[in-house]
Amino acid sequence: SDGVVNVWKDYTDEDVRQATAKKVLRVKEKQLLEDRMRLKQYGEAIELCLKLDHPRDLREALVKLEREGIAEEHLAKAIKSCESDLIEKLIGYTKKWMLNALHADVAALSVRTLLSTLHITFLSDNPQIRR
Repeated sequence: SDGVVNVWKDYTDEDVRQATAKKVLRVKEKQLLEDRMRLKQYGEAIELCLKLDHPRDLREALVKLEREGIAEEHLAKAIKSCESDLIEKLIGYTKKWMLNALHADVAALSVRTLLSTLHITFLSDNPQIRR
């Protein structure tokens, strides 16, 4: 009779290490964001949220800045210094925020700032807007 030998490798330890590394990275990113906000480096904090793909943190930062009456100013500065891919990411976040009535104020802030900051050709040529 033919015998078959199956060799299995247990990846549990590796999976646990990867999950732990992801958690540690997320904590470090969150700490960096909190440091930027505490140091009142709001433009950098906004840009960091976009780079790290943290829409919730960005929304929370904008809500905090809006309470202080400085959100539009700092969001406009961040938009002006961002690459187009990050601006497209912000547009995508804004579209999602528009779908939730709880986030309507942040969505309105974002739309208002995007429209007043960006050139109309950038907006009209942007595939993120046309979708």
